[in-house]
Amino acid sequence: MVPQKILITWQNYTIPCTFSSLLTPATVITDIGHSAHASAVALLKATLAPQYNLFATLHLETPLSRQGITAGDTLTLLVRHATIFDPFDNQHMVAYWEEETIQHLLTTLRDVSPIPPLSGIALCYNEAHLDPAS
Repeated sequence: MVPQKILITWQNYTIPCTFSSLLTPATVITDIGHSAHASAVALLKATLAPQYNLFATLHLETPLSRQGITAGDTLTLLVRHATIFDPFDNQHMVAYWEEETIQHLLTTLRDVSPIPPLSGIALCYNEAHLDPAS
């Protein structure tokens, strides 16, 4: 019997993956992070989405079969990034999950750039000011 597979697209790769009723997005992402296709660090904030609806990210710990995914389906591996300019005009690409807040992004940015305390930061998106505590 030939094992049932799903396909995962990531950048310019298509990665076959053996499908089972217990397979979760978290397991798929971890396995790809251990392969030659991507590093685990690059995929820390990765998600999986159906190929034709990239806004419908799949729940990481819920089996794919319970989320409507079946053998033969193709999923897309995504890592969302925000471009952030620090107070020194250095540009940083910060990976994030859709549900993360501005606070998460600032904490990540602090790991790579010396930024002032939150009280000294002015955050803007398309010239509109944002609340750094949100």
